[in-house]
Amino acid sequence: MKSLRGALVQLEWLHPAILKREHELRSGDHLYGTLVWEQTFGSLAVAETADQTWTFKRTGFVTTEVTVRVRGSEANVASLRPGWLGKGTLIVGNQLFDWSNTGFWTSTWGFSRPDGTAVVQFQPKFTLLRRATDVVVEPSAWAMPELPLLVCLGWYMMVSIADASASTMIMMGD
Repeated sequence: MKSLRGALVQLEWLHPAILKREHELRSGDHLYGTLVWEQTFGSLAVAETADQTWTFKRTGFVTTEVTVRVRGSEANVASLRPGWLGKGTLIVGNQLFDWSNTGFWTSTWGFSRPDGTAVVQFQPKFTLLRRATDVVVEPSAWAMPELPLLVCLGWYMMVSIADASASTMIMMGD
């Protein structure tokens, strides 16, 4: 697995096996990360890059939070609190990042700094049987130590949003 830090490549999250909750972060033939859900119907996922391995888990019902832990640890290293319409704030140490839909007519989501400066965006290419997204990293973000986490957590959020939308449509009979 190659490191994301300073990679300066075009990245894409892919879902290679339709029946598995396993995803790969790639640039061409090179693997930069993976995201694997531990169970078919659970929120616990493991994200791995060359730089670190984390677990992501959604907690709460009315007030939700996504916790981030270094794999094997019980201490949160970050947390994202989604709010109204999915927007939220990610806290990583003393750093804050906003999570929001950055597209006007599209479902492009991303992390930005509190001053509005974009860091990384996720431009989905979903079809009926395939989930994929282009990952657009702003040039200044390639050197950020938080970049691997942002790239993995953003895809976790995108898949979670898509799963919630699909569940709602099934319950409504659409």
